[in-house]
Formats: sequence, C-alpha cells, structure tokens
Amino acid sequence: MAIHLLKPTTVLLSLAAVLLIAPTVNGVQVAADISNSSLPVALAANLTVDEETQRRHKETNSTDAYDAFLEGWTRYRQYTPEDFAKAIPHFQRAIHLDPNYGRAHAALALVYAESWLNEWSVRIGIGWYVAIDEANRHLKAAMKNPTPLAHRVASLMFTIEYQYEEAFAEAERAIALDPNDPSGHEAMARILLFTDKPEKSLEFINTAQHLDSQTSFLFRIGQVQFQLEQNEDAAATLRRFTQRNAADYQPFLYLAAAYGHLGREDEAKSAIQTLNKIFLNLRDDRRAWRLEQIDDTRIFSKQAADLLRGGLHKAGIGDTQPEVIEASAKGITLKKTSPESSLQRIYELASEHCRSHEKKSSLISSSSPSYVFGCY
Repeated sequence: MAIHLLKPTTVLLSLAAVLLIAPTVNGVQVAADISNSSLPVALAANLTVDEETQRRHKETNSTDAYDAFLEGWTRYRQYTPEDFAKAIPHFQRAIHLDPNYGRAHAALALVYAESWLNEWSVRIGIGWYVAIDEANRHLKAAMKNPTPLAHRVASLMFTIEYQYEEAFAEAERAIALDPNDPSGHEAMARILLFTDKPEKSLEFINTAQHLDSQTSFLFRIGQVQFQLEQNEDAAATLRRFTQRNAADYQPFLYLAAAYGHLGREDEAKSAIQTLNKIFLNLRDDRRAWRLEQIDDTRIFSKQAADLLRGGLHKAGIGDTQPEVIEASAKGITLKKTSPESSLQRIYELASEHCRSHEKKSSLISSSSPSYVFGCY
C-alpha cells in the first residue's frame, strides 16, 4: 500500500527560549525567531493560547479533570523518570473524575509506552511488561474518544510492532484531526526518522516545535543530524541536550558515536561511561548496557544502528572479537570477551564459519558468555 505523506506546515523551528546557539542541519540553522521569518505559516487556524485552552477544555466537562491533566502534562514535559512517576497520579485522577476523558487516557498510555522504550518502567514503579500492557489498555480507552495525542500513541505502538504503514497512517490521522496540535507532527517526525528519512523528519520536527514551544526537540534534531552524518552539529546539539536532561541513556549513546566518527575517542568513552551509570540506575537487575542492544529494531532503525555501531567501533568501544573455544565442520563454540561485545557479531562469526564448510549455522545452546552453534 502506497503511503502518501501530508505536507507539513512550513515554519521555522524556534528554540530561542532554550538555546543561545541554534543547531544546524546541512549548515543551515534550524532555529530562528519566527516573527522575523518570511516563510509562510499555513496553519489550519491560528489559535490564540486562550482559544487553544478552550478547545481542549471541551474534551471534558470537568474543570478539575482538565486541571489534573494539565498538571500531569507539565510533569511529562520535564521528561525524566521521576517526573513521569509524578505525572501518572495526575492523569489517573483526571480519568477518575471523567472516565471518558480521551486525552488523559492517551497521555497515560504515552507515559507508559515511553517508559518502556526508555527502560524507565522500574523507576516509575512498575514492571517492564506491566508498562506495555498499561499503555495498550489506556490507548484502547483513548481511541473511544480519539484525539491527535491518541493517534500519536497509536503510531508509536505500531512502530514498536514493526507495522510501519499503520504508524504512518496514525500520524496522518493525528494531523488531519487537528493540524494545530503538535502530536501528529511529532508522530510523523518519529516514524520518518525511524524509517531512515531524516531530512523529511526535520520538517515535521520544525512544525511540532512551532506549535509547542514548551517542549524541547533537541534530541530529535540531534538524531536527524547524526543520521545525516553531520557529526560536528550532532555532537553540539546532543551535548546541549544532555546538559539539560541527564536521565535518558540514549542521547549519550548517539553522542558517543558522533564523537567516535569525529575521532574524539576520550570524549566518546566518557559519554559511554555516563550512559552506563544511567543505565545501571534504571534497572533492578543492575545489568550494564551492552552493545548488542543497538540491534533492537524496536528502538533503532537500521541506518541509525549501523552509524551508531560504526562510531563506537572507531572509538574502540565494544571492539573486542568473540573468542573461539572450539570449531569444526560440525559447529563452533564462541565466547564473549567483554560485556559490551555484540551478540550480532557472534552470530555473524558462526555464520561465516559454517558457510566456509558450505553449511548454515544454528544456535544449539547459550549460557552467556558462551554460545554453541551447529553447522547443518
């Protein structure tokens, strides 16, 4: 099925409130004062703040429920595990006051889904599987009275499930439902970036930022720059983001890889050390971050994974080869030599070995750090 993207609103990205120096893409600043721009702003309706507040208030007849939602959303925007945990009871209170409040259900679904993606579920006081179950439960409730935010969450969930056409469709529905709501533009930016279309993604990031100046999109911009292999710009943007938000490990991963591509090994290794400290605090099993996690296609696109792995390799991170314990025409036993060694590399070596005997490899047993493959 062909996917026809909606053309985003043409705007300039405004980060004046949070940045002194605007990030660049292709050498062009992507942040500017919109009031001085000659670019057309083609919004469906130019709503004032009061008009926007009134529009959203109509989604519930309960003033208290609306106030509870706003308190929760203020916490969500801080984007830390602690603030996610504090946002949940506000959204729950909004739903208690108005069980049909679709936007509150959608917000709660978003918190649970992104907690799962960010490995924050333990920090917000629930299990990994509980987070995704709760996200699905509240999304189902949200779709009874769908808002752009509900379609944004649906797009995210479809992306996690590798259903990319459906993810595009949900992002388009969000934009069509209300072009003035940033949710649809954020959803489209995410799926475009995830399907390796970073330049198109930036257009929707710009629109989302214009519509929601209270939310920082620096990490998204940094991802775009990284996937466009603009590593100097990516490193600068990601460094500014991590200075403001040090609770998420993923920006440090991109920052380390950008440094690696630039040949700045010490800074890359420092970023990975910070990543590991964050990651250890997120998990109840105290397990360190591993290079093989880049292979998780629910989180990283193929282009991003390849560039991340390449940057870390150049910095000498996770660069150790698996040790061959035993090898014959019947199979091969490999052992990880470092916790950061890639599981993908182990499978690749097993495949190469069996292919040299004109056979295919198959995993027989594994008990980390050892992996036994048969050749058939």
